[in-house]
Amino acid sequence: MITKFIEKHPKWTFVILIGVNVAWYLLDQAIKAGPKISNQVAGIFTPIITAIITGFFAWSQLNLGKEQKALAAQQAKTAHSKLKLDLFDKRYELFKSVLEHFSYGFDLPLDLNEYLCLTFSEETEYTVATDRKEFITPICERAYQKIEEIKFYNRTNKMAREVDLSKIKFLFNDEIHDILFDFSKQAFDLVTDEYEFLHHSLISYRNSYIGGKSSTFDIQGILTKRSKLAAQIKGTITEKIRPFLHVPE
Repeated sequence: MITKFIEKHPKWTFVILIGVNVAWYLLDQAIKAGPKISNQVAGIFTPIITAIITGFFAWSQLNLGKEQKALAAQQAKTAHSKLKLDLFDKRYELFKSVLEHFSYGFDLPLDLNEYLCLTFSEETEYTVATDRKEFITPICERAYQKIEEIKFYNRTNKMAREVDLSKIKFLFNDEIHDILFDFSKQAFDLVTDEYEFLHHSLISYRNSYIGGKSSTFDIQGILTKRSKLAAQIKGTITEKIRPFLHVPE
């Protein structure tokens, strides 16, 4: 404490030291001059010295109180900033989970060949297989399993989004909840349509190969849904959610 005072106020330290030394010198001279004079001088300078020392420690305590108050204010500011950052992180994670579900559907391959994944030997035998049904069955089963993973992902994430949406209502507001609820439902419907498109395409592919009836499916409706959802993100959703997702200072 004393060291800090000396470092911050070297001039006042010098003055105080001179004053104390002068007082002690005069008191010492008075003592040498005799009891009567020494008592008079002591009566004058002892309170002065005591006042100087008391004042110094009082000032030090006041300065310490100010430092503690400043430290408490800084700690409160830090805690508030951390709270804002934690809130930002929670909001961002929830919003990201909604976007990830849509991104999955938006990027999902709709080319059946991506799921058939014919090996080199299968491609070679494809046009010359004698028992076409026996040949194509394991290929279609393999593709079917991959397509079923889409359905599983969609249902699993639908349940996860329901939990997230309940949190969104408290961490954002009712308006954001309603917007993201509707968007999440549309994203689920998009992936459902894509699953059904691929599922029916696989059945048609198998039937066509073994000589059965095949069908064609319109992919344009799915592509239109993708475009509309992407437009919502760039437009209304970004505009409404931006105030909640700015990085806190």
